Amino acid sequence: MKVILEENHQGHRIRVGEKPHVVLMGRSPVRQWSYQVHINEEDVSEHLVAPGQKPDQLLLNARQLVEHRLSGSLARE
Repeated sequence: MKVILEENHQGHRIRVGEKPHVVLMGRSPVRQWSYQVHINEEDVSEHLVAPGQKPDQLLLNARQLVEHRLSGSLARE
């Protein structure tokens, strides 16, 4: 995965990266990119990545997920 955006948010490391893959269109191979999102080395892509989203939107969604997790852990204390 090639990291394209990275930041620390409330003590959590958020990384948005792109991963190449090849798709066959007819007989021609075409290179496409898919995005991945990691929070502290945990792959949360299946929860955050949807078709058509840009990396900056994925980063914003990851920040919101971190805040949601933190508010949930504070409520349990």
